[in-house]
Amino acid sequence: MSSLLGRVLPFAIVVVIMGAIGSYFVMPDIHGSVDRTIAQVKRQFLPDLVSVTPVATGRSFDAIDGNTATAWQGAGSKPAITLHFDPAVDLGNIIVTSGANGDAFAAMRRPLALDMVVNGKTHTPLTLADSRDPQSQRIDLRNVSDLKLVVSDSTGPDAQPVAIRELEFKAIR
Repeated sequence: MSSLLGRVLPFAIVVVIMGAIGSYFVMPDIHGSVDRTIAQVKRQFLPDLVSVTPVATGRSFDAIDGNTATAWQGAGSKPAITLHFDPAVDLGNIIVTSGANGDAFAAMRRPLALDMVVNGKTHTPLTLADSRDPQSQRIDLRNVSDLKLVVSDSTGPDAQPVAIRELEFKAIR
């Protein structure tokens, strides 16, 4: 009995696999469903990221100008940077370079937390270290056209503005 099962079982497994592969190619509903599932899994675990630059006006431009010698500065208890993406994008990564450049780093406040408000809806805040180095954080924000980054926590001299040297964004393709 076991020798018969040993010969039939591999054949049955091959038939089931061939049937699944055949239905993938023959049945459009199954084909589309499998393709969508694979795309979602790839997007979640192995996203293809490309650099995108938002539109900024006024002082916010200093945070996205590609020049780490300049810095956006915001006064008050919860200063904010407002950015616009046209067309809307799905963001998968943000890189934040905090503080002022050079010796002025310790003289200015630096963000420790940024609340992300996307199209008017608040999302999970970013937590940052007090570091001069760029900090890359994985995010998953869909259909972003308007992004407001609100400094909800900072460190440094209370009387000084918060400084952010650079913000870089990666969209999921």
